Amino acid sequence: MRTTIFLFFLTLLPIALLSQGRGIRPIYEMTYIQSTPGQLDEFLRCETQVWTKIHTQLKEEGKILDWSLWQVMSPKGMESGYNFMIIKEFPNWKSLEEAPDYARIFNSLDWSREERELYAKTSVLRSVLRSEVYRFEGGVENGREETAKFAALNFMKTAPGENNDYFEMELKFFKPWFSIVVQNGKREGWLMLSLQFPWGEEVGFNGMTIDYFNSLEQKFMDLDQDWEQLHWEQDLGEVVESMESRRTLVKGILLKKMAGLN
Repeated sequence: MRTTIFLFFLTLLPIALLSQGRGIRPIYEMTYIQSTPGQLDEFLRCETQVWTKIHTQLKEEGKILDWSLWQVMSPKGMESGYNFMIIKEFPNWKSLEEAPDYARIFNSLDWSREERELYAKTSVLRSVLRSEVYRFEGGVENGREETAKFAALNFMKTAPGENNDYFEMELKFFKPWFSIVVQNGKREGWLMLSLQFPWGEEVGFNGMTIDYFNSLEQKFMDLDQDWEQLHWEQDLGEVVESMESRRTLVKGILLKKMAGLN
């Protein structure tokens, strides 16, 4: 057991070194949700009317930075096991560790009779499958990502011994590139995250990038010209090939925003 924990922290060490000197990095909790069959409309009312209000209060208290509900557009079907995701952003590890007192917050707010009934039915309207915790490592943020209508989650698995090089390449090449992409209106934002919990070979990935956009047309815009605006000597194809030797794109999830605090 001691050996397992030691190896886990060795795996995270290169990523932690990348974050030093850049200020506090927010923590993201991503929760996979399956709405109860036949109760989709009621589930959405519960999340948009009740839980949005509760998390707005949590944000005002400084407990969280953001909360949002996303519907899974791809992959779909019963085999995926979930049809919604909740993404919660915490300012630090302490905020994540201190579980919110939802009952206190609920009782401190004004509710209609319908909203009280919806709150009481939360566990009936949805099932929580699992959660993952990520740390922010870098990104392109200007506020537009907070109001984006869609998000593409790209799950990455680094090759053995390539953790450090992979995250360095994302920051060195892809962050400046996506800064131009966002500036040119082809994306609304871009994030790079490292998986903290759970860990191990069975998980199958240890990093993620998120692309934010407002339409599917925007998602499929050509980004090669944006790379040329950087006027770098490195060829895009060579950079991508080098990147792919260090990590594998394991899967992608396309999400549509259904509710949020912005």
